[in-house]
Amino acid sequence: MRRSSACRSSNTEPGVQCASPTPPPLHCVESEVLGGAISMVLTSDPGRMQEVCKRLGGRMLTVSLRRSVWLEKLLRLQPFSSDSTWSLERRERERFGRAVERRVATLKLRSATHSPVSGLIENAVVEAYEQTPCMQAFATSERMISESCKALNILYVHSGVYQPCLVHWLFPLQIAFQQTATKAEHCYELSMYLHLLTQRLFPSAEEVLAMGESVMRRLQEHDPNLHTHLQHCASTNTLLDPKDYAIECLAREREKVLEALGITGTSDGHLAATRKLLENPAVFLRKWIGEGLVGVLDLPAVLLVWDQLFMQDGSRRVMEDFCLTLLLLLRKDLLSACDYPGMREVLLVHASHLLTADIQRAWIHLQQGGVADDIPGFNRSDTRFLCGPFPQESALHGLLQLGSEIQVAVFDPSKEAPSLEKTVGNLSSEESSFLYPPWTAHNPSLSVPHQSTVQQPFDLYIDSVHYIPDNATIIKVIGRFLRSAFEDLPDIVALPDLSSPARSPQFHFHLTVNPSSQMTFDPNMLLLLQVQTVCVDTGELRLIGSCIMRVFDDEGRLTAGGHQCPLRPGVPLKEEALLTESALQHQPAVPSTTVLFRLLPHTPVAYTECIRGPEKAPSRSRTLQGWGGRRVSSPPAMTSAVQRHSLWTDQSSVLHPYLDPHTVLLVRLFALDAVYRPDPSGQGCGTVSAQTRGRLSQLAWTVIPLFEGPYASSGTHYAPLFQGSPGKGFLGSVSSCPVEEATAGHLKSRTVKLLKGTASVAVQVWDGHYLDDERPDLPVLDSLLPVDKKKKFLKTQSSRSGPEMSQLVLQSLSRKIRRKGRGGAEYQREESFYEEAMGCSFCSLMDTSLMDAGCGPL
Repeated sequence: MRRSSACRSSNTEPGVQCASPTPPPLHCVESEVLGGAISMVLTSDPGRMQEVCKRLGGRMLTVSLRRSVWLEKLLRLQPFSSDSTWSLERRERERFGRAVERRVATLKLRSATHSPVSGLIENAVVEAYEQTPCMQAFATSERMISESCKALNILYVHSGVYQPCLVHWLFPLQIAFQQTATKAEHCYELSMYLHLLTQRLFPSAEEVLAMGESVMRRLQEHDPNLHTHLQHCASTNTLLDPKDYAIECLAREREKVLEALGITGTSDGHLAATRKLLENPAVFLRKWIGEGLVGVLDLPAVLLVWDQLFMQDGSRRVMEDFCLTLLLLLRKDLLSACDYPGMREVLLVHASHLLTADIQRAWIHLQQGGVADDIPGFNRSDTRFLCGPFPQESALHGLLQLGSEIQVAVFDPSKEAPSLEKTVGNLSSEESSFLYPPWTAHNPSLSVPHQSTVQQPFDLYIDSVHYIPDNATIIKVIGRFLRSAFEDLPDIVALPDLSSPARSPQFHFHLTVNPSSQMTFDPNMLLLLQVQTVCVDTGELRLIGSCIMRVFDDEGRLTAGGHQCPLRPGVPLKEEALLTESALQHQPAVPSTTVLFRLLPHTPVAYTECIRGPEKAPSRSRTLQGWGGRRVSSPPAMTSAVQRHSLWTDQSSVLHPYLDPHTVLLVRLFALDAVYRPDPSGQGCGTVSAQTRGRLSQLAWTVIPLFEGPYASSGTHYAPLFQGSPGKGFLGSVSSCPVEEATAGHLKSRTVKLLKGTASVAVQVWDGHYLDDERPDLPVLDSLLPVDKKKKFLKTQSSRSGPEMSQLVLQSLSRKIRRKGRGGAEYQREESFYEEAMGCSFCSLMDTSLMDAGCGPL
């Protein structure tokens, strides 16, 4: 018995059960609330189960929704049955309870939880919890192990069935139907669920063999090189472990027994086929499938796989696709293995280190008919950090005790004679164990061209925090300027980029200090930065460390350049007058954790024209400027609209602007005065003759705010159109104050003028994470319209009188075609030619205008 060593906690009293550890949260609170709402809908209307499962395919279910879906699939044999889930469960409970009671009387047992094989079951459960990756976190939980033993004993009493793989099949059910308080009947419930699972979803031994062979055939079809390599590894240094191949080893032992008894019908060819079966890589796949992938994956990945199995009614194709996905994700590691032990380690150990998001993405890619060659590239885990030996595989070579002797060899590298032998091997091919250098070296060639003084503005950039502690989760950088002689300086709050590395998060924070040059700072001005996090152990907000640095030197010049300061625990004194740059020097530095920031002279505001329209493929690399200032163009207006009320039907464009409350979208409307002449043959595009020497004329412009706090300003924005071109004064105003205030001030001072006729433009903005058909309904936002003329603007928007855009096409056609109107086939064909010709001419002239302005083409 090894149970006492595996299930007892050193800080618990005898007889007291250890609390079962809570599974890690895999969804946010909002998702759990939505999952609970969907569960309530399914409870009242079970007929929607198929629709819910179809829409959630490929996604991991929430806790409450998982219980509802799994229980429904276990209990309901007929999808369109009118019985409620509660009545089905009660019926199964009564049937299962009567069968257990009858078997207890037949076997003359005191309790169903103590079957004749209870000792065998207990040893198997403890061993599975100690050796299975997803179950090791619960290996010290007395409650989980006790539930497993009791449920498996009850199942044996009920059906007379026990297999070692049932321990793995029971574990996801324990996680899904976990209860906060232990109830006596919960073990019977788990046993009943496991019985239903084995009857309706559990694959038989023949199905496991067939599924393994099917996966290998598909692997040979999609990746013949990997298939051939696995066959070669399986036949090299083959060392068979009976625990890995229960089905195959039982078949082989049966053949040996029949041969020893002299029973005919067992030929040498059949024994050779059995040995060949054991040396086939498919035996690992059968082990995966026989254990429901519980034995090789981490807990989140196991729940993802089982969610798909239940939502698709235990389809064998689901399990086969996941096995093929895992093989392709492990392709690089499998090709690195050269024999049977290496292949076994990759297939049974490395699979648990795959990221759940990578498995999910690869499986969905396979379901959507994607190319299998793309799946190996989805693996983002780095096997350099997965090197062994692992704790359970290592052994002590000796025991240190009182009187033990240790031999130590000491040498001085400075006195050591240099070796005359050349080092063998390519040292440049060795990879560093650090993803990022812990310290960034100073580059003198990147010196600041000029220095700022205490009277001039400067910019603060926060770039990164290197190597946060292991108990830190999401972080933020806060701070402020001290001893500046001014109290109205803004506080510093910087949040990391969520797509950056978790241990070395990056930032895109920028703050301009003293933009109006109206302040004269104290030369002893200090910059205080603090890094905060949510502790992974307690869930509370904690301070990682702080750093203090002087902003100006003794001569009053800005300490410009990049700085990498180590963080130190603690906070400085509250009395700012007593603070110095060395206020935290007495504190030890947090190991390896540094904050990287820059202090630079202020750079004037730059802007780039933006016109809404479809996104084109980038012709240059994604530089910072390319993501911050984006230019897009829109094709000509649709011909079915009124000329005074143009409409655009192009697709939405995904923009990546700077996350700043003053980021705006500059919209400029251009017009082309041209004449379209149809092709005489009517089989192609006509010609476009520009009337303004091939130049575009700007009609109007406006600006629209893109952010409201930290979120996108989602809605249909109605903005007034202004005459001429935007001036630098107006653009400087919107970069420091809200658009409404800047517009009202410049209209009052008459530096900008409204376009005649109370013209306005409607622009839709929403969060880029939603597609066009997924976004919610957008609210109408008309706060940009002048308050005193809002009624006039709304009246103009509702008016739809005037000639249509289609008249521009009709007037270029013959009188016979014009009589037929827009419904004629000739007009429909010429309309497409008109849009194509005008679009090409417009884009060509737009690129020419931008090139003349020195901005580059779209």
